[in-house]
Amino acid sequence: MQQTQSSSPCPIADTSSSTPGKTACTTGTEFPPAGDQLVHILHITSVPDHRVVDDVSGRMTACGGTVDGWRVVRSGPLLAQEVRLRGVSQACARAVREELLALDEVLRIRLEHLYLRRGRPA
Repeated sequence: MQQTQSSSPCPIADTSSSTPGKTACTTGTEFPPAGDQLVHILHITSVPDHRVVDDVSGRMTACGGTVDGWRVVRSGPLLAQEVRLRGVSQACARAVREELLALDEVLRIRLEHLYLRRGRPA
């Protein structure tokens, strides 16, 4: 089987729960390494209500990260949002997802974690 190197970012799995005791703090290494970035993308499906966008915005601001991109599309009876978030940990991104899932207007959320190596644009 031939393997090719891709220049696009690829999703990585969160293995923090499957490897207890193995964190950046206990191994003495920094994650992500200097120059590399961890980006989180939240795909949010909700009812088409402007208050949902306001709630999502408030949660992102409280998280302390940087919103790198935001796309909102209305498709019939649904509102789809895609939010790119930088500067927060995987745990914080998961906490934001859980807070948003608790809202009655939010129907579904998918969370991606992207690891971008230095020198490659997002």
